[in-house]
Amino acid sequence: MLKKFLVLILLPVVLMIGFIACEGPEGPAGPAGAAGNDGQIGPDGSLFCLTCHATEAMDAIEMQFAQAGHSEPYTRFTSTSCAPCHSHEGFVEYGNNGQIELDEAYTHGSKMTCGTCHSHSNNGAPAVFDTTEGLVPIRFNDPVVLRTGQPDMDFGNNSNVCVRCHSPRRAWSEYDDETGDMVMLTSSHAGPHHGAQATGLMGMGGDHRLNSVSDASTLGPSTHGTGAGCVSCHMNDNDHTFKPVAAACVDCHAVDDDLDYNGKSAAIVAKMATLAEYLVAVEGNAIARDTAGVWQVIPDSMVHGPLHLEEDGYHPVVGQYERNVYSAFWNYMTVMEDQSGGVHNPPYLEALLDNAIAVFE
Repeated sequence: MLKKFLVLILLPVVLMIGFIACEGPEGPAGPAGAAGNDGQIGPDGSLFCLTCHATEAMDAIEMQFAQAGHSEPYTRFTSTSCAPCHSHEGFVEYGNNGQIELDEAYTHGSKMTCGTCHSHSNNGAPAVFDTTEGLVPIRFNDPVVLRTGQPDMDFGNNSNVCVRCHSPRRAWSEYDDETGDMVMLTSSHAGPHHGAQATGLMGMGGDHRLNSVSDASTLGPSTHGTGAGCVSCHMNDNDHTFKPVAAACVDCHAVDDDLDYNGKSAAIVAKMATLAEYLVAVEGNAIARDTAGVWQVIPDSMVHGPLHLEEDGYHPVVGQYERNVYSAFWNYMTVMEDQSGGVHNPPYLEALLDNAIAVFE
């Protein structure tokens, strides 16, 4: 019995040895295959993809992006008009379909990620991806249709992806139908909203009806708009914090760490403060909705505005104001929402302030 058991155990081993022993000599080598395509070499001599996707590079980008405001969770993604710029999903839908306001709101919204701006398709077509020029694939490079009805904006480069949200949601005509001598501010969020950078850069967005000091409508784009764009200044050395630094300016300007060139930015900030004081002190009429929801002036009432200083800065005040006061308010909000202290387009933004201040002097 034991012998039969040992035979059954050893038989597979013997057969395996036999198969190995019976293996013949290696045959001749086959013909060589066709040569593959050369790898794409980036500007620094490395494989182009690895300039971003190598572990060390990705870690650096993720650390930088964590410091950017774009990385913070957004609110108001449940609004069809806000979601396009307040959530990843809304931004992608807005760009893919081209509509300014989404068809349906979201019940949730993801914060911005790499894929918000980067993709291998551009509105269904291949994204711009030129390894010889170091261009990474951007999701949207097409010209941007502005919400305010102004001419489409096209930097001709990756900056177009920024313009989709960094452009105004409203024009001054949103509140002023130019009937009568007074204008009603019907929202405590009146103004162009938080995206007046692109239009300010290109010499647009202000109320050009005020022109006693300078005709701002003739000044047009700054060199920052025609010769640089968003990416050149806000992504110096591929910096994904998007915060401009003096190193991005030194090729063209001698600037300090505050990005002030010849004191121009400081002068514009001072004029903003002067205009704000005027706008806080000027009087207007209080307004309220009637039973039909129509805004009406409250008899024998008064409000100070159209700006009010709160803990986090100046905010619009609902009320009815003289048209030139409203225009001055609009120009203040345009410069304030540009958020560059005038750096984006000093001649244009300063002209808006000068014309507004002249209303009160």
